[in-house]
Amino acid sequence: MSLSDSSTTAALAAAQDKIRACAAPIVVEVANVLLMQMKSAATYRERGELAFAQIHILESRELFLASFAAALSNCVADDIVAKHESGPAENAQTNWESISLVNEDQVEERISFGRIGQLISHRCEAELRELDGYMGTLLQTGWADPDRNPLRGSVLGLALYKAIEKITEEPVTQKIFGRELGQALAKAMPACYRSIITELQQLGVRPTELSIRQTDVF
Repeated sequence: MSLSDSSTTAALAAAQDKIRACAAPIVVEVANVLLMQMKSAATYRERGELAFAQIHILESRELFLASFAAALSNCVADDIVAKHESGPAENAQTNWESISLVNEDQVEERISFGRIGQLISHRCEAELRELDGYMGTLLQTGWADPDRNPLRGSVLGLALYKAIEKITEEPVTQKIFGRELGQALAKAMPACYRSIITELQQLGVRPTELSIRQTDVF
């Protein structure tokens, strides 16, 4: 697949627009959740951490959304290029393994945000399975490969991770945002994925009927 293919690029851009629109209202939703958690916090320290996060997410709303939009665009493009240029063995790597090397202090944090992608994938299992077929057609992979769907949960989780990093360097606040924003995005994504599928259908995109690699048949 070449990114110069204007119809494919336009379809992927439209899909990303829907994801960005889906992310916009979750900031206020998360702020309200944090406010409720703050009121019922067991300790003064926990209450203070939640209060800071609640205020900060509202104050950083525009930066967060802009950062998420930029990160999503970059993550999708990077994933397409990486999977297009890599061989089968490399395609088996998770998105998190292929980003960069991290030091030991970042491992636990990386795993924590990796769970965002897992949460999205679990919440949207049926929708992603159907979308895989459409991505197989758009990207000309020949089959519905879930690891080559550039809109899969791990890619969205990474984009969210990068956006959170842009608005705060505090590990505790990052953890709170990762947990709450991740849950809110995962909750909203089934409807978003269905909307993306509907638009692809309206564009005349037909999903690939292959569920396994052709070479596997033989």
